[in-house]
Amino acid sequence: MPRQFQLALLLALLTVLPAAAQTAPIDAKQALIVIQHDGSEGDVHVNGVLILHFSSDPKLGNGSLTDSLGMFSTFATNGPNVVTVEAQPEKGQTTATTTFIAMVATASLEDFDKPPLFKETIAGSGKSEKTIVLKNVPQWAFLKVEPFTGNKDEVLAAVRALHKAFVDHDAKALQATLKPMYSDLLAYMGEAAVGTPDAFSQQLAEYARISKVEPLPADLKVESDYGNRLFVVISPNGKAPIQAASKELAQDGQPKWRWEIGSYWIHRPDGWFVIRQ
Repeated sequence: MPRQFQLALLLALLTVLPAAAQTAPIDAKQALIVIQHDGSEGDVHVNGVLILHFSSDPKLGNGSLTDSLGMFSTFATNGPNVVTVEAQPEKGQTTATTTFIAMVATASLEDFDKPPLFKETIAGSGKSEKTIVLKNVPQWAFLKVEPFTGNKDEVLAAVRALHKAFVDHDAKALQATLKPMYSDLLAYMGEAAVGTPDAFSQQLAEYARISKVEPLPADLKVESDYGNRLFVVISPNGKAPIQAASKELAQDGQPKWRWEIGSYWIHRPDGWFVIRQ
């Protein structure tokens, strides 16, 4: 079944199925959050960590858009996790709706027959906060590092260095900064999802070779989470600070790929490292 049809069917079913209260922990890989937004913009947080800023995409035209967050558990822990959605009308919009859905996704068509864990719609401006209990969440690297006791804005020097690595097409610097992210996700997601170590290195070398990177925003904001273990760097528009795109264009004249990176960092005795995309 094509992915687009599956998503359309899922959303159609979720409009009629009643919500079901969570009675047992959900396997982390099976927990799915869906955000449908029409005329709204806002943020999604997991345990206080900003994981998504949503808004309209001019390339897709007007109407409702859907963000499917199947990997939100990569920012979570075992046990209760608080997921928060805050939304408001986009500039120039008089009406807006944001629908916040959670479900168990096992990659089976039977998932479509089950009611969502919850479904809540924010009309106009508002906030929705839900608790999702997870199991089988790894002990992520940002949970294991020692809390950083220095000035959190020190991470901005690392952001500038990573940006320079893109501009200079420095594959070795990219690989060194991003390797902890690969290692953190490998055991959880498997090589089929993140690639072999060689494939990961080759991909970063390709990104370095053919990428065109936008200038680094001047007014970056740094937030710290999980007791000064995870640091989030965001631009004024809520996006990752480093925006890279392929110099090579597809048939439609658009870059073959775009990559947003540089938002999520950890500090170790040997320096700062990206831990999530």
